[in-house]
Amino acid sequence: MGDHRTRFTLALGRAAVSVGEALLALVDYAADRAPAPAVDDPLWGRVDAAHLPAWISPDQFRDACAARLIPGAVKVGRAWTAPRHEVEAWALAGAKASANDDEALAERAMSAAGMTRAGRAGGG
Repeated sequence: MGDHRTRFTLALGRAAVSVGEALLALVDYAADRAPAPAVDDPLWGRVDAAHLPAWISPDQFRDACAARLIPGAVKVGRAWTAPRHEVEAWALAGAKASANDDEALAERAMSAAGMTRAGRAGGG
């Protein structure tokens, strides 16, 4: 009957092929049964800090949402979410726009909280 190791290896290979075919059939079945996303779903097309394009900083996104610089941004729990097209429009508006300026963000946040800026040291 030949070497037992060879027989075992061949049987294992056949089993792996069968399992692979079964998994592919299962994936095809699931893809056919999955419902299409609802177009009127309010969260469809929205992003949060964990799902931003690589060229957008999560910290800048969070700060811009908090400063109300991205239209349609809402806070869900502890995270901000916003329409993808608005986030991209905000990010493409300019690299050194007020949305990306730390000092301008701090000024807006303080103003929103009812705080005023203290005088600078050195009389400036």
